Amino acid sequence: MKASDAIALRTSISERLNRGQSPTQIAQELGCSRTTIYKVLALLEDPASALLDGRLSGRGRPKLYSDAIWELILTLRQQNQGLGPRQLYHRVLREADSFGIVPADVPSPSTIGRYLHELGLARKPVGPHDLRVYPDMRPTEPGTLTIDTWGPWSLRATRLYLCTIQDRYTRLALAVPALGDPGRNSDPNRRVTAEMWARTILLGQSLLLDEQHPLERVYSDNGIGMMPVFGHLTAGARTVLALGARLIFIPPAQPWRNGRLERFHWTMECEYWCTALPRDVNEAYTGLTDWLNYYNLQRPHAALRYKAPADQAPWAPTLQPGFWRIETPELPEQPTGVVEAIRIVYNDGVVDLWHKDRVRVSPVLGGQFVRVIFDVTGQPSVGRIVYNRHKGQDIVVARFNHTLGVAGRDQAEPVVTETVLVDFDPGLVRDNQRLDEDQLENQVARTYKRRRVEREPA
Repeated sequence: MKASDAIALRTSISERLNRGQSPTQIAQELGCSRTTIYKVLALLEDPASALLDGRLSGRGRPKLYSDAIWELILTLRQQNQGLGPRQLYHRVLREADSFGIVPADVPSPSTIGRYLHELGLARKPVGPHDLRVYPDMRPTEPGTLTIDTWGPWSLRATRLYLCTIQDRYTRLALAVPALGDPGRNSDPNRRVTAEMWARTILLGQSLLLDEQHPLERVYSDNGIGMMPVFGHLTAGARTVLALGARLIFIPPAQPWRNGRLERFHWTMECEYWCTALPRDVNEAYTGLTDWLNYYNLQRPHAALRYKAPADQAPWAPTLQPGFWRIETPELPEQPTGVVEAIRIVYNDGVVDLWHKDRVRVSPVLGGQFVRVIFDVTGQPSVGRIVYNRHKGQDIVVARFNHTLGVAGRDQAEPVVTETVLVDFDPGLVRDNQRLDEDQLENQVARTYKRRRVEREPA
């Protein structure tokens, strides 16, 4: 809040208090909280404080900033529209001395962000707060799993990686250590292999579900090990299809689409790894097993109304040390099933899939999410692109021929060979969320920790 705005608000509150109005009446008239009213009342009753002065340390009063700082931030933002709150913060902090500003008086990035939002200068993010219709199927019963990786955790000369999997409904979760190549447990680079993905999915299907709740869907990001490689299905993808489930890939550079599992990563890192600080690999794995039992069987979960995941899933097992050491069965080379990719449409109608594979739809869908559905049969097949306007209302906007999962295919050939657009009513598409392609490209670059990249022309 600017200093002038805070002074005006406090003055209005003090005048109304002197007239004998109640805090509730003042809050309704000024549109502020009653907590703010009581803070001003405490300032009026404290003879050692000044009502219109800045914040005193530890007193809980809103910190005031000079108008000169806000004018400087606004000037920098107008000179470069691409500067976000954090970039503006570091720019002002770096040049504070030249402007005669004390670094302690520079607003935080979150405060700068609120200021830009109040002025209407905040760019609409391609993130979890946008208004696009995201075709996510909220589970109503167990059977929908999410898989991801976590790590590395440096332990002396060893770097530990984990394959994690969680049921979206019950929140039961597993963390499977990556042991590297079979027979090389002393390998300091315990990396995630294709066999690890298959083993994690099998463990999730056998330990997180029961006979009455079979595996129906598996959500994954577009990381190495699950993402198709030049039209060929990886071991993890073939395992999902062999179990009779649908494999769904979330959009690239949007990890919040798997937010439940990302939250599990944060909880596991804070409550176990950063607290226990294991000294060797065996101690780390033993402690991890004990913590997983605590998380699944005892730990209250806010999303479950402060009940443990086991209260939602009575079949939750007590894990034993080394539970991840199971034999993986032979996988069929050409499994059948459904592979689905949730993607966002560029304003020119281009939809990026994996690597350089892409399809085209009507530009009317620019900025919207679509589901690119592949029917994998082991032979060249027909797929479809679906736009979800509302829950339960699917609109097929295109059909295409593809060779995904076909053995012996030429890697140089594209996965999608031919696309045919389907006529639909353009009025069914929401047109209030055009895509900011420049922001999306920079978001992808930041997510993968590299510089800004330019998208190749179609």
